Amino acid sequence: MGRAEKRANKAEKKAAKKAGRRRRRGGFVLGAVAGAAAGLLLAPRSGKETRAQVFGGEGGLGDQVGRLKTAVGAGKESAADQSEALKHKIEETRERLRSQMEEGGEDAPGGDPVE
Repeated sequence: MGRAEKRANKAEKKAAKKAGRRRRRGGFVLGAVAGAAAGLLLAPRSGKETRAQVFGGEGGLGDQVGRLKTAVGAGKESAADQSEALKHKIEETRERLRSQMEEGGEDAPGGDPVE
């Protein structure tokens, strides 16, 4: 068996392994969705009560979506604030370095001014 054949066999095995992983992952997701749907459909409540639990009221889906939107908004605001602070700090450092260079490097670490 030559090198090329060994490489081809190895590639085939790797592709087969990858396909097996995808099938298992897909099966897991499908099973989870089917289980959730069965749980909702077979629950010992009326449809009206189930919909109220899922979509409305305290702790329902709508409430959770609202909390998630609030958290994402706060995260965006925090990121924007940190970005502005970083820009300000960079600009201060840039100005300080420019002034040191214009002064001839007297304040620069290392001692002797640059000529």
